[in-house]
Amino acid sequence: MRLKRARSSLKKSKLLTDERPVEAKNRRSLYNNRLISVFKDEPTGHVCIVRSVGGIGDVLMITPAIRQIKERYPLCKVTLALDRHRTRGDIYYELLKNAPFIDDIIDARLVKRKDYNKVVDISSVCMPYERRDLPSRNRIDIFSNSLGFVTLDNPLPFFQLTDDELEFADIFFKEAVQPIGPVIALHTASNDKKRSWDPKQQLAFIRKLKATILGVKFLVFDFNRFLFTKGVPEDMKDYVFDCSTVSVRDMAALINKATLFVGPDSGPMHLAGALRKPAVVVFGAIPPEARINHYESHTAVRMDELGCIGCWYKPCPYNLKCMKFLEADRVLAEVLLRLR
Repeated sequence: MRLKRARSSLKKSKLLTDERPVEAKNRRSLYNNRLISVFKDEPTGHVCIVRSVGGIGDVLMITPAIRQIKERYPLCKVTLALDRHRTRGDIYYELLKNAPFIDDIIDARLVKRKDYNKVVDISSVCMPYERRDLPSRNRIDIFSNSLGFVTLDNPLPFFQLTDDELEFADIFFKEAVQPIGPVIALHTASNDKKRSWDPKQQLAFIRKLKATILGVKFLVFDFNRFLFTKGVPEDMKDYVFDCSTVSVRDMAALINKATLFVGPDSGPMHLAGALRKPAVVVFGAIPPEARINHYESHTAVRMDELGCIGCWYKPCPYNLKCMKFLEADRVLAEVLLRLR
């Protein structure tokens, strides 16, 4: 079964998710709700934490605070309510299904306040703080503050691979990749165009790294067909493996097995952070310190010389030049440093 799954991962790509951006409206502002006071009177209380928007990264970035709740109040019960109905393969549940500090994971549409001692909705707590005129704050910290913690004992997101998933990655590498040098896990695009590196530059990066390092190979996660619109180019088929059909957990296993992760500010980047996998991350509109300051394994590459850099969510009047004109050589130089 594991061998079949590993070999089938090279089949024609399908989208990993069917996520759509959702605007958070009519939500309470940050710090309106706190959990900690509940447990002082009711240490066995049942709380529900709601995050009905966002993506893989947000789901992972919530986990440090929830883990700390359970460590401080081990007798309590924690239910996490997520957007489970708009994602293909129920990937948010899949990410956290083996988290020992979460008692239940439900669809955010099914929350009934009467079933809990406290319900805290953190769906819109981040946006008020994500502006260019304010100091950059990591969402890990924003989530933890909104749940009652000033600091975290361990700010690293939770993600735990199973023995089966580790074996899947071993088989895939042995049967398909057959590495003779470093293996780069390349995620091609975020769900947001403002965070996605230009595909021409990505192709140039792949070819230049191949010409520089003997035996380098690439695992490419191109779920939105952003890079390989017509499949892997003929001249790359010997060293580029399209892994866009794998599940979210098998993707994590392959990232974990790879030498280095390269990609934009995205869910897979946060998986690499949770796994402590070295990473080179391409940034533009989003300040790096707002995403990777808790990931000691990660380094950022961006065009700091642009006056508009770090604009957050404002519409771009410059045709996304921070992503379009970020040269392959700049990312290549950082990757070569990390591969030394």
